Amino acid sequence: LWSDENGEPVATLQGSGSYWDVDYCSTSGMLAGGGNDGTVHLYHLASRLPYDGGATTCRRRRRRCRTIVAVPDDRRVPSNEQPTASSSSAIEDKEDSSKPTKTKKTKKPSAPKQTFAGVEFVANSNAPFLRVATRDASVMELDFHSLQWRQQTPWWDESLSSFAIQPSQGCCTASHPDDPRILAVGTMRGHVVLCRHGNRIVLDGSGHKTVQQMTWYNSSILLVYHVQAVRIWEFRGEPIPQVPNLEHSQSLARVTTYAAGEKAVVISAALNDARSMLVVGNSRGILFLFHVTKNNHDDAAAEDMTVLPFASRRLHRKEHV
Repeated sequence: LWSDENGEPVATLQGSGSYWDVDYCSTSGMLAGGGNDGTVHLYHLASRLPYDGGATTCRRRRRRCRTIVAVPDDRRVPSNEQPTASSSSAIEDKEDSSKPTKTKKTKKPSAPKQTFAGVEFVANSNAPFLRVATRDASVMELDFHSLQWRQQTPWWDESLSSFAIQPSQGCCTASHPDDPRILAVGTMRGHVVLCRHGNRIVLDGSGHKTVQQMTWYNSSILLVYHVQAVRIWEFRGEPIPQVPNLEHSQSLARVTTYAAGEKAVVISAALNDARSMLVVGNSRGILFLFHVTKNNHDDAAAEDMTVLPFASRRLHRKEHV
């Protein structure tokens, strides 16, 4: 945790594995982190900040204010079948039995780890909950009062194989702000899977690299951060929560691509739809200002882009914006 006043580190949250995703809930003051060890760590951030009660009291309070919740194991059991040798190879082995044989040590296959595609707090009219999507296609929700998990419909099934999407390629999630039943899952192939219960559609990302992050700007606009571009998906017509089938929204969807340099990674972006402005920052310390047009072009034109005079000390190097 870093201070926004002086830029100094305030506290460190230690986990038992690698954190792949974290999210913060402002209403409860809780932070959730999940990775590849099959657990979710819940922290009450106020308990992690500097405290005048002394170091011992602070350590005791920190132990009480971290909760480790095991996620139901959804890993697929690997097959233990070994290929059998053919009869011809067996005969050859008998003929060469006089020759000394060398035994090779075989490594035992390691069990696959349970890895999360996304961890996020979801606001709900009844009560907020924690949603976890895994790289085995599961979607699970944690009730804070009972600390019990609810299994939901998987975000992946065989119908997505036409896009060559596998559940192990899920890498980020974004729940719809007005309808928590709608979940967007970004993949390493650049596609986005939009699902609501058993209804799934694919927002085609062919030609674009991994989806790093997604943000719902409002009920009808989804910002998708690829490695070298930002794509804005706008769903026209009826709001998505009111449409019975997501295929209807897909047919009316319009996407525009805003590239932010060929040799840089998109780090952040900010959209002002009222003023038709999009600002994108990349890993080379450059800010791009785009004029968001309302035409039907798939890619932003060169005249719609301006490089902002950003006062970076390491311009064109490795300063992330």
